[in-house]
Amino acid sequence: MSIFLLKVLLKLMFVPKHMYSLSGGLPHEAYCIEKDGDRWHFYYSERGVKSTIAYYDSEREVAKAFFKKIRECKR
Repeated sequence: MSIFLLKVLLKLMFVPKHMYSLSGGLPHEAYCIEKDGDRWHFYYSERGVKSTIAYYDSEREVAKAFFKKIRECKR
């Protein structure tokens, strides 16, 4: 899965945009993906603090993990 496909799926699932960021940053209480050198950083942002969930070597891996986490939160 690519970041582009992930973005499409999140829209189709009506996931509120405030719940995530696919371009990193420090949004309040949101799951985020950020390219960090050769790796992808998957983290939770809360009050300006990044809490790492995991690092991944590929876009496909991080998108899959991110999608799984969002699906768990939507239940």
